[in-house]
Amino acid sequence: MKRLICALLMCFMMLFASAQELSFKATYFKIRETNKAWSTWSNTNIPVQFNSSLRRIIVFTETTQVISYGQLSSISDPKYDTLYGHALMNGHENIYIYIIIYKDGDVYLDIQYDDIEYTYKLVPAD
Repeated sequence: MKRLICALLMCFMMLFASAQELSFKATYFKIRETNKAWSTWSNTNIPVQFNSSLRRIIVFTETTQVISYGQLSSISDPKYDTLYGHALMNGHENIYIYIIIYKDGDVYLDIQYDDIEYTYKLVPAD
């Protein structure tokens, strides 16, 4: 239930740009290079912050990814809702982000760079 509430709050925050910051942690991730297959899911413990007032997502990997985004669009499906849009990061101008919120409460962050794509499974930070 806590995951569902956080997912709904994140969706509300992204769409209506409140001044909130939400903290998550990635518990799993997978990677795909251009024209290659996805890796298998790997365990991790990476903090991820969403800040709607700054329109920024920060993924605290070895090299911190500070991703700025503009207006996000949304798609609804019977199984999940998706927020997506174009984003920028220092040194990368052609990034796309997808925040996928499944009806069962699972939340995924997908970041697509020119040559590589990362998908993170998110849970609320403790």
